[in-house]
Amino acid sequence: MKYWLNIISFLLSITFFIFISCKTTDLIPGSNRIKIQNIYNEYLNIANVYYELEKFDKAIEYYTLAMDSKELYWACYYKLAQCYALTSKWSQAEEHYVVLQKRDPENSSIKASLAYIKAMGGNVEESKKMYQELIHEHPENQLYLENYIATLNVVKKKAPKKKKAKTSNYNSIKDFLYDKMLLTGGFVDCSY
Repeated sequence: MKYWLNIISFLLSITFFIFISCKTTDLIPGSNRIKIQNIYNEYLNIANVYYELEKFDKAIEYYTLAMDSKELYWACYYKLAQCYALTSKWSQAEEHYVVLQKRDPENSSIKASLAYIKAMGGNVEESKKMYQELIHEHPENQLYLENYIATLNVVKKKAPKKKKAKTSNYNSIKDFLYDKMLLTGGFVDCSY
């Protein structure tokens, strides 16, 4: 009997030792998920600090890591799109903003950002159409009108310029003298 008491005592002490040596957080259901979510939150915090410091390439790196969290995915996706725009990565920014606009087609801020990105990326005609829609939907917003005018100026500058006919110096002088003759009543003073 003493033998069985010793064995039971030994087993209980081993069980107690194992129980004490285990981390108590591992015994809580879902604790690993909470730890992982905290890591993603830290990635987001680091990304936000880099964003504030205008180190957008590093922010992109950490927003991408934080996007693995379902809870943080869309917030990080939006900030990632902003980082691409702020680093003039127009094709990546446009790709992200198109997805954001599909998710929220009524969001005029996203639409305005996309119009700007399209203009900067060289798709000026599409940008012009988007600004026209924004002005129609929000006539009180002066910024949309200013950006539309700036886009029109870009379109005007990119339009092919009319080539001037080449004239010889003789024709230029002849035209000058003819104009001068008309102004002076037919007399041209050539004393200079």
